[in-house]
Amino acid sequence: MKKTILMMTLILCAIFLGSLIGELTAGSENFSWLSKSYDIGISAFDLDLKIIVLTLGCEFRICIAQVFLILAALISYPKLASSFFS
Repeated sequence: MKKTILMMTLILCAIFLGSLIGELTAGSENFSWLSKSYDIGISAFDLDLKIIVLTLGCEFRICIAQVFLILAALISYPKLASSFFS
């Protein structure tokens, strides 16, 4: 349970920091490629059932900086887990 919380914390920090780095490097000439983002998912659509109308959809926007930091978090996780929980 503790290791799962550590993993989720690392991934959430990587997502947050990657988003921040992507925003900060958007105007830079040399590092603007870190802010390049991609949309993944299903755009919103309506499901009309005559009694109720449901709007369904799920989209994620991920930038290259987030991908790099998530990979770094996954690679560093075993070493961090063993040092925290030894």
